[in-house]
Amino acid sequence: QSLSKMALRTVIRELRKLTYWLTRAAGLGVITLILWFIPGLSVVNPVIWYVFGAWVMAMQYVDIAADNNGLSFPELLALLRRQRMEAMGFGGMVMLLASIPVVNLFVVPMAVAGGVVFFVKHARD
Repeated sequence: QSLSKMALRTVIRELRKLTYWLTRAAGLGVITLILWFIPGLSVVNPVIWYVFGAWVMAMQYVDIAADNNGLSFPELLALLRRQRMEAMGFGGMVMLLASIPVVNLFVVPMAVAGGVVFFVKHARD
């Protein structure tokens, strides 16, 4: 595959991912705004955003291996949905480690490696 075709494919895939999470973030923003004005329920907002962030982190880091192996974006989402709890655990751990100073310097390479392991382990299913 030529470099220009690969670059175009990558940009289109990244735009697809960006569209995927932006539309969901907008919906969560509306839900957050509504919950903000209901006394007692606004404490749920950080949990909702943490869970969403965990899903996005899992999607982002598993996508690296999926893209390299020719898996389409809908197929990646199907893979993550089949292994939802493990994907959320992986993404949640990435988010947690990214919040710790100094450790966050090493999170990206560890998350890429973890995403590859996740993909290799579950792509056969």
